[in-house]
Amino acid sequence: MTTKKGEIKAKELKVLRKYITEVMEPEGLNDFKYYFGTLRHPELSQALQDKHDKLYNLAMMCIQSIRYEEHDAQGITYFAKIECNEAGEEALRPHLNDGNTIPTVLHLLRINLANRLRYELVKNREADKRHEQRRNQVRVSNAFVTSVSPKPISSVLNLGDQELPDGVTIEPLQYKNRLGGDIQLTGYQHELFIVLLELNHKKSETQDANAPGYYLGNYHDQSIDPYEEVKHNTTNKIQRILTPHFTTTYNEIATQLNGGKKPSQGEKEKVTDTLWDLIENAELWPTINFKIGKDKYKLNKPLFEIIEHENGTQKDIIIRLNPVVSHDINKHYFELPPNFTARKIEIGQQLKKQRPDFLPLLVIYILEMKSNDNKKDDQGRPYWETGLIRIKNGDPGIFYRFGFSRYEEQRNQKRFLERWTTAIQFLKELEIIEEYSERVTDWGQKIARFTFKAKQKK
Repeated sequence: MTTKKGEIKAKELKVLRKYITEVMEPEGLNDFKYYFGTLRHPELSQALQDKHDKLYNLAMMCIQSIRYEEHDAQGITYFAKIECNEAGEEALRPHLNDGNTIPTVLHLLRINLANRLRYELVKNREADKRHEQRRNQVRVSNAFVTSVSPKPISSVLNLGDQELPDGVTIEPLQYKNRLGGDIQLTGYQHELFIVLLELNHKKSETQDANAPGYYLGNYHDQSIDPYEEVKHNTTNKIQRILTPHFTTTYNEIATQLNGGKKPSQGEKEKVTDTLWDLIENAELWPTINFKIGKDKYKLNKPLFEIIEHENGTQKDIIIRLNPVVSHDINKHYFELPPNFTARKIEIGQQLKKQRPDFLPLLVIYILEMKSNDNKKDDQGRPYWETGLIRIKNGDPGIFYRFGFSRYEEQRNQKRFLERWTTAIQFLKELEIIEEYSERVTDWGQKIARFTFKAKQKK
């Protein structure tokens, strides 16, 4: 059953009723006394002060207790039910010439109590929202991320700030992954792989990090060996590590990539072709070095494999992810923003701008920098700084990590800068960074500062 705007969900009503029973009803008279206490003010005239005291005394004569009853299940209006002493009406009768004073005060009290319930409802909803966001944050193993994030190779010729002599050119900057695997994913390929990580998250146990199936998918059939054998770098010792498996369809993958909306036939075909290209093209296989205990291992294989099988009348596929995706994920990991793929699409529509092809890699890279021990500004917010064109030792800056050399070759640096500005807007909307700024250093290069939100104390 869907909930209309302004309507309280059944789960929320249950929580509020419990709060009313356990907290507000026992404190009913105290609430009333507190409310009257807030009406006192040192600047009130003596006449108004006397009237205030008189109203308070009259109310306390007639009120035995206060109960809270739901008034309107479609909204958040709650009334307090005032239970009077048997002699309450008689006690008030001599003072009826005060008109509607007493009923008015009681009505104001009800409004005050309703506001308290509204606050409780909003507080619970915010807590639920934070919990839901946490549930939707996909973990990625540090060992895996450092293998698919590109690392620059120094350019062939480095003249610092000097102008190039006539006839001299600098070869375009090349990138390898940090561990030398030569993986070069396009933006689309990278987004598609992140979709597989999101689907594995949805279909896995992700709440209990100590559970045996933590981040290992939903397919546990004895016909498929859940382990992957990896070989020690020097001794050739073999280790077997668990590998995530989950069931899905090409249509589900395409739908997830499309932000939950039904994909076109062309989009589904592109997804299918790209998935198989990532498997069959050995140039797109990462070489991953990682540790099990103190031993070092190396693995060179696709990001994932596809096992086709029939489930009744429906043709499913089983995705077998690279085992390093979940290696040591309960200890060494970072988290993608909640609902990452869908949010990128929504933000693009809000900004009315196409997301840059390097955005997925930029997100992962900045998240990795965010996880480091960073300096803090005067507001206590951590930040990370880096050179745009050059860093202090003269090596290429962050622009080159995300394809700036290609735009240099085309003499179209302006277009890259426009896409960079758009990417920064995405980072802000995804709440990865809180602020971005640029400045020129005393060593003559422009640097960027990425400021992150200060961690809230628990």
